[in-house]
Amino acid sequence: MPFSMGKKILVLVCLALTATSLQQPAWAGDGKKEKIQEQIGETQEKIKNLEVTHRKMLAELEKADKSVASAQKRASQLKKDLQKTGEEIALAKSDLEQVTQRVKEAEDYAARRLAEYYKLTQTGTASVILGSNSVFDASIRQDALKRIIAFDNQVWEDLNQDKNRLKTLTDSLENNRDEQARLEKELDRELAELKSQRAEKKKLLARVSKEKGLAQAALRSLEQAAKELSKTINRIKPSVKPPPKSSKAPSSSFASLKGKMGLPIPGGKIMAAFGAHKDPQFKATQFRSGVDIASEIGEPFHAIHDGKVVYSGWFKGYGNMIIIDHGEAYFSVCAHAEDLFKEKGQTVETGEVIGTVGDSGSFSGPGLYFEIRHHSTPLDPAEWLRKEN
Repeated sequence: MPFSMGKKILVLVCLALTATSLQQPAWAGDGKKEKIQEQIGETQEKIKNLEVTHRKMLAELEKADKSVASAQKRASQLKKDLQKTGEEIALAKSDLEQVTQRVKEAEDYAARRLAEYYKLTQTGTASVILGSNSVFDASIRQDALKRIIAFDNQVWEDLNQDKNRLKTLTDSLENNRDEQARLEKELDRELAELKSQRAEKKKLLARVSKEKGLAQAALRSLEQAAKELSKTINRIKPSVKPPPKSSKAPSSSFASLKGKMGLPIPGGKIMAAFGAHKDPQFKATQFRSGVDIASEIGEPFHAIHDGKVVYSGWFKGYGNMIIIDHGEAYFSVCAHAEDLFKEKGQTVETGEVIGTVGDSGSFSGPGLYFEIRHHSTPLDPAEWLRKEN
């Protein structure tokens, strides 16, 4: 395992001090040795304090990153709640219009029928029946009068029900409007909090990129995160068989898609390739197990193939991350997401939107991080993509 920067500094200091001590005359005695030991101790303490400072800074950055992701999740949920409330308001308005129209028509009919009943009471219902020319005609008139009265009673009953329904709808509409106003205020607060958290994260990231030692500590933390991801995938028991057929098209094996696959973001551009690369600023070599795809915050990304979600959530160094098991021990990984639309255990279909792009867990801003793995071994996505990608 290579030395950390702090250890390298300590070794150089010790060698310099040892060389200095060898040049001293013998009469310098133990006093000089004590001075050297004191200087070594001070250097060790400085290195230790520096490493502690770096760890604290990275912990602060992770905390800020989680706060951004948490605020974003709450804001996204509030937007969904607002949309649902808006749909409920639109439905209540439509129902309200229909019921109001029915009530108006029923009241108009009732007014006319009341006028007719008033006339009937003046002459008496018996005159309607007794004024018939025969017993048969009288029987028909009596049945007709009963049906008219029964119909009018039903109209009155429906009218009363509609009036009660009208009140319920009016109250519901008012409550939904109050809820909409509350959600809008809460969303404004969450968006303000999100803006504040993003500003804090930006400030910390600026410090990381500015301080060489801190940036190198960040790179080491990413290397450790990559190892943890490999361990996590190793612990997942992969499905041996290909995933079940989707509703859109028969599912082929993942291995057969080599050289035919599209990116999770159609038309996306790979900004950082797979494999070893040297950081241009700090000259540090790092192995990248996946690729970075240029994209904007909020842009949707898709499942590259049918499969089952085996991980969905926050992962240190990767932010919001989703892992999909595509069968035959093949996995795809998408990270730095803003929102994840699928949970562990759910199935996905080729091309289905599974999340939106963000900058969670990222040191370099918005974009989608993408990996393909066989068991826990990372594969170069470029070998799996269609030529146009």
